Amino acid sequence: MDKAVTAIKWLKSQPDRALIYLDGQPWATVSLLTAGRFTVGDRIAPGEADNLRNAQEKHDAYQCALRWLGGRDRSVLEVRQRLNQRGFDRVAVDHTLTTLLDKNYLDDERFARNWVHDRTRHAPRGSRLMAQELKQKGIDGRVIASVLTRADEDALASSCLRRKRRRWRRLEDKVRRQKMLAYLSRKGFAYDVSLNAVESYRDQTD
Repeated sequence: MDKAVTAIKWLKSQPDRALIYLDGQPWATVSLLTAGRFTVGDRIAPGEADNLRNAQEKHDAYQCALRWLGGRDRSVLEVRQRLNQRGFDRVAVDHTLTTLLDKNYLDDERFARNWVHDRTRHAPRGSRLMAQELKQKGIDGRVIASVLTRADEDALASSCLRRKRRRWRRLEDKVRRQKMLAYLSRKGFAYDVSLNAVESYRDQTD
């Protein structure tokens, strides 16, 4: 049965949105552009109402994703989780992700490459730990392996030690060595890589 538009109310809390009432009941919050298509007294068929609601949901999910992507690259999984947290339905989320991928706004390989580059420059850690972090972000194992093949573990471990050198400066040699090895282990470096980095550090400071 058709329903009548009984009110269209602009939302003070969301200046770009309006709430449409059908048969006296709140029906959907839509953009002002969409709301402008209706006037009080219009009648909407059930199928048309559902289509309009679904289209608005897809539009809102897409705009939400674009705003979130404005800051930096995100993985596909991160965007999916974000949209799920915002309460968008699965159809709208899937449609948004497909659109973003088609437009190259999302690319897990590019994301992983940039992520490793930033980690290497600003927060160095071992490939093992970086692989774990990328896996948590939904990056495929083959992509992870590809972007980490160029990682120089020895250089990364040495960089980690240089960033924290003041922490161990006053310690005795044996204690300093143990703490350095433990620190590099927590950062995801293999024991042999950690040992080489510690020995190299000692040679440079002796």
